[in-house]
Amino acid sequence: MNKLVSHSKSTGYGFYAILQIFQFTIFLIKQQNRATDDLDGPNPCPGSTWGFCKRASGEVESKGFETEISGAITENWQLVTGYTYVKTEYTKDSNSSNVGEIFDLTLPKHQFKLSTTYHLPAELNKWTIGANLYAQNKIQSNDFDQIKQSGYYTVGVNTKYQYNKNLDILVNVYNLFDKEYYQSLGWDTGGNTIGTPRSFLVSMNMKF
Repeated sequence: MNKLVSHSKSTGYGFYAILQIFQFTIFLIKQQNRATDDLDGPNPCPGSTWGFCKRASGEVESKGFETEISGAITENWQLVTGYTYVKTEYTKDSNSSNVGEIFDLTLPKHQFKLSTTYHLPAELNKWTIGANLYAQNKIQSNDFDQIKQSGYYTVGVNTKYQYNKNLDILVNVYNLFDKEYYQSLGWDTGGNTIGTPRSFLVSMNMKF
């Protein structure tokens, strides 16, 4: 007599995520008589070799918000991301045409940051790999409107090898795609700082 055996099979799907930190900050900063370049004055300022003279800027306002989220996508995968929005403007000034205009053109209105690490499983569990991204919108010089920086992004990668319980070896690559950008903007004859090109760093962490 043959027995009839019934086999059943079930398939389940799940999503693992743990939100560790959520931060949201709103800010409003007012400053009075902050020094700013007097673009209507001589350049260079008398008594100096470069740059405009300074004048009081009346009242300026910086407002915006900043948010950051960090957590675990899986047990081995960590993620941190953040966004900042900031707007600067004159609220009072001896030159009425400045009121409502942007005060600091070198400060990006939008900034985005993201970083992630992944701890490899099984026989590769001594390795951790990671990457990071930074992006911002366009900016320009406060002194010369011909000097501008387009929006850009940079990418970095890193890896860590746990040699033993007391020693980690780390390798970082900054600006992986060798993006050309200016870290700060000045005037036509100086003050423009070129951003860091692609670079490498090897380091060790030791515990005693």
